[in-house]
This record gives sequence, structure tokens and C-alpha cells, in this order.
Amino acid sequence: MNEEVKLKEAKYFLNRMKEVKANYEDFVFNLSAFISAARSIAQYMHNETSSSGNLSWYESKMSSSDVLRFFKSTRDLNIHLIPCKLQKNVEIRVSTLNLTASIASTSISSSGTVVFASSSSSSSASNENKEIPQAKAVDTYKFDPDWYDQITINEHFTQTDKELCKRICQSYDVITFCEAYINKLEIIMNEGISAGIISG
Repeated sequence: MNEEVKLKEAKYFLNRMKEVKANYEDFVFNLSAFISAARSIAQYMHNETSSSGNLSWYESKMSSSDVLRFFKSTRDLNIHLIPCKLQKNVEIRVSTLNLTASIASTSISSSGTVVFASSSSSSSASNENKEIPQAKAVDTYKFDPDWYDQITINEHFTQTDKELCKRICQSYDVITFCEAYINKLEIIMNEGISAGIISG
């Protein structure tokens, strides 16, 4: 029962991340909340399986995935030692438009709107009603590998943990990574419920 509540909470914060990705600070705050809620799913499963004598099932599931191990370490560091740091990438995408007019100069405003400053006078009648293509900013984030270098190796964050985090943190953008994490947790949770190992 507790796992399902935290699953809904984690999915809520994942959706918020998608909605606010243009704003770095809002994105990171929602990422922190997502990581904490998602990790609670695993912690609830740990508590249930350790009290029911099924801890080996839980441990085998959690240790079988680099993604699960990555997020365990990332959550622990983010909560207990230093806030998570990300690298932001902004792509400007402009849809193409088949114009026969020749454009002498183009400028893009800070909001991403394409503004044509001047064009030649040889435009055809077929282009008169076409919209000017608009630029769209596409924001993506990756975990910053240098963030993991700021952490001192200890019993909770071993050299092996650090190497894993640095090796896979740049493999995916943060949202794709979080989706993979929550999907793995949901699969494990559903297996546990079906097998009667956890209540869900």
C-alpha cells in the first residue's frame, strides 16, 4: 500500500519536471522530490521484506540494476551531503518552411521568436499566407559527473559507487533516466505484490 502511494508521488514530480524544464532551479527542486519519493518505494519494500524473511529477494532485485544502484547513491548524496548538480543543454529548433522568397537577414528574439528583418521583393504569391517558422527552445539536462567528484569516499558512497555514477550519469538525459528508474521500481513492486512478498 505504501509503495503505491510513493509511486504516484514520484510520477507526479516526474511530470512536474517535464512541465518546468525551462527553469533550472524549478527542475532541480522537482528532481530532488522525485528522487526522494522514488527511493521511498525501495525503502518500503526493504522494510516489508526484512520483516517477512524475504530480504534476499529485495537485495537481489536492487543489486541487479545499475540504474537502481545509481539512483540510490544519487538520492543519498543529494539528501545527506550536497544538492544535486546538473548540466543544462538548450537546443534551438526551427521548423523548416519552403519559401521561394530570398531572405536578406534574420534575427531571433530572446524569447525564441523568429523575426525577419528584411527580405527581397521576389516573393511569390504562394508564400503570402504562410506563417513565419517559430524557433523553439528545447531544454535537456544531464547529471554533472563533476558533482560526484565533490563527495568524499566513505562507507555509504564507496569508490565502486562513485565509478558507477560517473560512468552512467551521462548516458541519458535526466528525464529519460528518471523514467527508466521509476519503470524498474514499478516492475519490481508489481512482481513483489503478485508473489505476495510485499503488500504494495
